[in-house]
Amino acid sequence: MQLRKLVLSSLGATILLAPAAARAQEGEADSGLDRLASRLADPRAQLAASAALVAMSEALLQMRVEPFANAARQAGAGRSLPPLPRDARLRDLAGPRADRLQAEIAREAPQAMGRAAAMVEAIQGMMPELKAMARRMKQALPPE
Repeated sequence: MQLRKLVLSSLGATILLAPAAARAQEGEADSGLDRLASRLADPRAQLAASAALVAMSEALLQMRVEPFANAARQAGAGRSLPPLPRDARLRDLAGPRADRLQAEIAREAPQAMGRAAAMVEAIQGMMPELKAMARRMKQALPPE
């Protein structure tokens, strides 16, 4: 299962980075990836991102559900929605796990950013092949 995730992640990254590799000048993309990997691995950046995500999650949990339920009903998708109190918040629908959400985000966001930094570093190793692929694609496409 882990290998599958790695392969799928690599393919996704390849698809996303291929256009950038095709346009990038030598060294330009590499230095951008260096900066990105460094930023993702920086504990201060991880802490700041965690704090922002915790704040965003709290703001989301405090959102009133009624406007969304009304919009769903008007669009015909809300027929199966149970009746909700007018002052219901997303936190009310999320259940007991909502109370643990911020702690989970604070714990897991830095780890996720560290994994993302490792993925960026892995992509850096793929850049020569991505650039070669971009050259082959450019040669294979008809001239404009």
